[in-house]
Amino acid sequence: MMSRDVETVHHDLQLEEDLPLHKRGWKIQRAGFAFIFLIVVTAGAGMYGDGPVSRNTLEVQSIHLEYERFFRKDADMKLLIRIPESAANSAVSFPVSYLQNFAIRYVLPEASESETNNGNVTYTFKGAGMKTIIFYLIPKNAGEVHGTITVDGQSFKISHFIYP
Repeated sequence: MMSRDVETVHHDLQLEEDLPLHKRGWKIQRAGFAFIFLIVVTAGAGMYGDGPVSRNTLEVQSIHLEYERFFRKDADMKLLIRIPESAANSAVSFPVSYLQNFAIRYVLPEASESETNNGNVTYTFKGAGMKTIIFYLIPKNAGEVHGTITVDGQSFKISHFIYP
């Protein structure tokens, strides 16, 4: 076990020793190690995107939405929507103010039609049965982004924090 005290050695050599400066340096070094450890732990947990702390799941009347709360600017982000046994058409609407913060890389499956109306962009997907829709988005701006996504009439309030 390491002692907290540093033994002062008296000698005849002409050396400049500044033990208080060394002690302060050691304290700063320990604080730096703790800070780096904290960064590694939070990164592993997903505080900077793609991890258990960042991943959020919302469910309203069997409609399932998954997204990342924390993400990085200019990186591909996935927004996944699962719609249970549904009618022939399903509609997903985003506010234009929300989409202005993202570039849509692509949508799987491809929407049969899309339209802008009353400040919302609505994507329509045709076909009955279970649907899994994935929007691949690229955040364009750093900071907080809030929006309400509507899926088949059900609203989901989502928010992200985008790191620079």
